[in-house]
Amino acid sequence: MSFIKNKKGISEVISVVMIIMLTVSAAAIVFATVRSSISQLSPGIDCTTHTISNTLSVKYACYDKELNRIELTIKRNINEDSISRADFKILGEGSSEELICGNTCGGCNLLSPGETKNYYLEELKIKNPESVVLSVDGCTLEKTTIRPC
Repeated sequence: MSFIKNKKGISEVISVVMIIMLTVSAAAIVFATVRSSISQLSPGIDCTTHTISNTLSVKYACYDKELNRIELTIKRNINEDSISRADFKILGEGSSEELICGNTCGGCNLLSPGETKNYYLEELKIKNPESVVLSVDGCTLEKTTIRPC
């Protein structure tokens, strides 16, 4: 029973253990919050991956002056990289026009892996398009010169 007489030592040990437990708990909460925030902000596939794997590429680009439309032949690689949107930025005579193809628009379907497809960009405001810039999910992949059809 002599060990119960010195209660000061026990209360100091308990307070130190509680402070350590609070510190570890706070660190775990901060770590979990920061980790979930970072994973929500970072994209699933970054621009480097799209560029290196050549997710989409322009195989042919021409402008039909009579129909005022651009014909693009686009090929998607066989990788299963996720694509939610493809942007076609038409450049010419000091101006540009952007057309978007993605899951949210009804008239344009994205390519499946390994597929090649012709896209016809019609009703253009630019009369003499010179080049097209292809982007995937905000990542610029390539710039191609547009030839006459």
